Amino acid sequence: SRTIEKLRHEIKPELIYTYVPYVDQADLPDFADVIDEQHSVTAAITNTLVAKLKGKNGATSYQEILRFKLAQPYDIKEAMRNVGGSDAARRPFGDIDMELDLKPSAYVAFYVRNRLNVNSGRWEKSNYDLRMTDTRGDAASIGYRYTTDLLEEINLSFRAFLTKSLDLSYVLKRNLFDQHDIRNVMGFNYSHQCWSIGLTYADAASDRTVMLSLSLNGLGGVGQNRR
Repeated sequence: SRTIEKLRHEIKPELIYTYVPYVDQADLPDFADVIDEQHSVTAAITNTLVAKLKGKNGATSYQEILRFKLAQPYDIKEAMRNVGGSDAARRPFGDIDMELDLKPSAYVAFYVRNRLNVNSGRWEKSNYDLRMTDTRGDAASIGYRYTTDLLEEINLSFRAFLTKSLDLSYVLKRNLFDQHDIRNVMGFNYSHQCWSIGLTYADAASDRTVMLSLSLNGLGGVGQNRR
């Protein structure tokens, strides 16, 4: 185990200026994306908390246990737009992006990626992820996704070592809007010295797949699907 000796708090402000002039792109090929005209300034501030850790053997290490960032663009072009007799008011302030990384230990991590529409007052996007691991390599995670364009899902996954050679895994992606599973994946993998064999069953919305794979260290792997 490691103990915290010191904490260091850092604040990093940022100001990013972006300018993309108008260019006629009517003759662009179909495979190319249109690049919109842009004239904006983005203000951001990042807070970080770094811990100085000391192990049992006296070795010192550093770990970022918290990172919190807020960013918001200001559209200069929109702020200077001539509204004339239009009822459409100027709205130069863009969405606020929020990022949070919380790592209280080497085995637990929590991540947030949210976006707030300041004009409507609602969250346009909400992403949450909790991940846990241990020294054996066991791992589990749960994630939540939400956007205003009809996306709301939960993602679960885990991997557990039953022995040093055999591990089991499971992945679930579920749509919460219509309460149905998008994808279910279950499998196991057995490793022995220079080779490993795995069996995976996947149940998706459109098909079911069983895959048997054999891997040789240094030679890659081969697999066979059954649907």
